Amino acid sequence: MHRFFRHCGKPIIPIANETVEALITAAFTIGAAVVAWWKNNSFTNAAIEGDKVMNEIKANNKDEI
Repeated sequence: MHRFFRHCGKPIIPIANETVEALITAAFTIGAAVVAWWKNNSFTNAAIEGDKVMNEIKANNKDEI
């Protein structure tokens, strides 16, 4: 990171490389968690109704086993 800024003639950021690495890792982790949460939840009325139908089908299949 510092090399990039030095190459561009910009002042060096007074942050340790480990801190930058930790911040980037945390950002990717949070981003992945949000994407997984978003994909695993139903937000529209159609999706909520679809979940109800799916749960009814699963319940009926469990009773048959």
